Amino acid sequence: MFHHEGETVTVCDFARDGKAVTAYLGFFEPSGSRRVSVTNAKGAGGGCVTKDFSVAEGSRVVMQVCLRQGSTLSHCSDRRWTTA
Repeated sequence: MFHHEGETVTVCDFARDGKAVTAYLGFFEPSGSRRVSVTNAKGAGGGCVTKDFSVAEGSRVVMQVCLRQGSTLSHCSDRRWTTA
């Protein structure tokens, strides 16, 4: 979940499947673009992981969430766009 006020990303894992959950974000700011990721490898019942990012107001943000096992991604969501 991306919150545009404060620019936080929270990633939770509710499935006991041995896979991590990773959110990939792209920020398209006036000064340039960058890509970051947030991973929750705690497993189901391990709580959520939240990261805070500083993003210029009005910047476009794209997010995609995938399951990850090692370096292999699967079950990726569609990309979602919003504005910071």
